[in-house]
Amino acid sequence: PVRQALDLMETHLADPLSVDQIAALVDLSPRQLQRAFRAGLDAPVAEVYRNLRLDLARDLVRRSRLPMGEIAQLTGFSAQSHLSDAFRARFGHPPRAERAAAR
Repeated sequence: PVRQALDLMETHLADPLSVDQIAALVDLSPRQLQRAFRAGLDAPVAEVYRNLRLDLARDLVRRSRLPMGEIAQLTGFSAQSHLSDAFRARFGHPPRAERAAAR
């Protein structure tokens, strides 16, 4: 079920599914899904999902010239500021610094 859930997450990065939706799609309760993620990945579902979205954002920041607002949209963040805050929390610097370092 964890692999199935990860596949769903990866195909819904721009329009993230809720934990309840993912659980229903893999025929588990939300609680069972959380337990499976903690057992297999040592992290809650939401954290794994956010990290997948941030990994894509980082790749887009490094490899494209897309505006940050568009990258936020493509990775399921409701605003550029939300992407920037999550990016800084995960990687220790804002997306613009990542882009500058990649050039």
